[in-house]
Amino acid sequence: MSRSDWDGRDTDDGLGSVAFMPHQLEKFLKDRGYEAKSIIRTWKDKGWLDTAGEKKGLKKKVSLDGERPRCYVIPQRIIEKSSQ
Repeated sequence: MSRSDWDGRDTDDGLGSVAFMPHQLEKFLKDRGYEAKSIIRTWKDKGWLDTAGEKKGLKKKVSLDGERPRCYVIPQRIIEKSSQ
């Protein structure tokens, strides 16, 4: 599966995080009438994005199928909290 083909999937970190390719997540939000950059910045401000190890920015390098793309990463703790 090409990196550009998926909207979100588990990372290879074993932590249960879900990574989204930036262009796919931004398109998904824009197609639904949201201002993608504003929404994603709000997620970061609320602690809903994992940017650990990054000095600044909203994306994080993750391991996916032996590659290391920069993605928006939602940690497992946030996913679990939203399903309660």
